[in-house]
Amino acid sequence: MSLYQIKEIANESVPNPPAGLFTLFLDTDGAWKKKDYSGIVSAVTSGFYTENGTLSGDRIINIGEFSITFSSNEPGLFFIDGGTNRIGIGTDNPQDKLHIQGSSSISSPNAAEGVSLDDITSGGTFTGVITINYLIKIDTLGTPDTFRWSIDDGSTWEATAVGITGSAQTLSEGVTITFTNTIGHTLNDSWAVLATANNPLRATNTVGTDILAVTNGGKVGINTITPVTTLHIQDDISIYPSIAPIVQMYNKESAAASQSILAYSLDDDAEEEEVYACTSGEISDPTAGSVVGDFKIKVAQLGTITEIVTVHGDDGRVSMDNALVVGGGNIDASAQLEVQSGGAPFKGFLPPKVTTANKGLIAAPADGLVVFDTDLQKLCVYCSTGPSWETITSV
Repeated sequence: MSLYQIKEIANESVPNPPAGLFTLFLDTDGAWKKKDYSGIVSAVTSGFYTENGTLSGDRIINIGEFSITFSSNEPGLFFIDGGTNRIGIGTDNPQDKLHIQGSSSISSPNAAEGVSLDDITSGGTFTGVITINYLIKIDTLGTPDTFRWSIDDGSTWEATAVGITGSAQTLSEGVTITFTNTIGHTLNDSWAVLATANNPLRATNTVGTDILAVTNGGKVGINTITPVTTLHIQDDISIYPSIAPIVQMYNKESAAASQSILAYSLDDDAEEEEVYACTSGEISDPTAGSVVGDFKIKVAQLGTITEIVTVHGDDGRVSMDNALVVGGGNIDASAQLEVQSGGAPFKGFLPPKVTTANKGLIAAPADGLVVFDTDLQKLCVYCSTGPSWETITSV
């Protein structure tokens, strides 16, 4: 079964097209036919035709036994292959059901006003993933003359004092320029060459604002057509105090806000990227520009974002800014840390276990440090004003 189907129709049932046009159709004898505006029907074989029936290499339609190719200056602008059930856009050799291929072009050099010797041609195949406007300027006169070139309109120069060879000279991304003459130019004569990258996909909303792009560099942009990362999502909303996310995922039961299982947003100071869990939690990556970043977990408390847990990037230690209860339930108001036994099977608190020798190797122990001495089989507490380690004798 072909990807497209065309129903046979008797030529007398095909209406006459407007003047200057013709209609392509599949006749009841199984052959391609065309009917012009005067009603004349003629056979169509595999070949090239334009919309108005005039042979042209500029805008053509190639009708084959199993395919139709629409072209504009280059083959395969739009290709439907009924034999393989594939559609190609930008390619006449689609490798998948829908194959969209980006394209590129290099303009002819545009000489600045007053150029005395306009002798540059451009060439090559542009391999860049974003459009580049090259500026070429004569920077010294001699034997040969030399030029410099820029990709930011002369704010910076990629190369200077490049000797003119008279042959093709590569700038970047496959773009070349060729000077016919090696001497005879005027200082500061300049030319512009535009290398255009047409991305495989670009979508806009009803008012023409760009909302989606897939670039030649393999990057995807949402609300931006110049993504700088593999997936670049951009928005202008602020997360405070409503914590409105940029990306949000829901479980399969409900799309209500209370059912959100993951949301991604940006901090309002644009320094931290944050991931929210269950609408009010947050996980943030290292602060932008920092050599060592911290991994943070935050929660929303009455519209205020509060930092709860920090995993420090310099040494991996974990710190908490609020009281911690382990085992569930409410923490006692007097406690900073509470371990509850919970329900069956009941469990207890287990302090660090060390031998007497290893206990003595603890560097700069703090007052109140607790360990279980496996040689003494007792709990020990460090106290700097008394014996180094005091045993809890009742244990």
